[in-house]
Amino acid sequence: MGLEIRNVNEFDLRSIVSVKESSFTSPELISYMTALMGTLGDQLTTRIGLSISGLCEANPLPAFLMKCGLWLPFDVLIVALAVGLPALFIRRYSTESRWACLSLPLIFGSTRLLATVWNLRLIL
Repeated sequence: MGLEIRNVNEFDLRSIVSVKESSFTSPELISYMTALMGTLGDQLTTRIGLSISGLCEANPLPAFLMKCGLWLPFDVLIVALAVGLPALFIRRYSTESRWACLSLPLIFGSTRLLATVWNLRLIL
């Protein structure tokens, strides 16, 4: 019929799934790493700061999310969107202005890095 039996050693995943190899460019890496490092830094310094008596979260949104136990999942979702949407858009469209979408993770990450520095100032 149409069934072919192959030797296990001949199994090739590329024949089943077509994977397009793509590498990130330097501007992409900088933008995405800024978003990731800013979020990690803010998470870490906030948690350290909250362990010190006399310090509390002044931003009402993270305070609410912390109370509900959703702060980390929310940040993971936001980072996934801030990195995933521009990466998808850049690979999907070929217009010259597509690189402008890298401003989303760059601005987001820079803001979180500033929060990290602010938290460090409060801790020290």
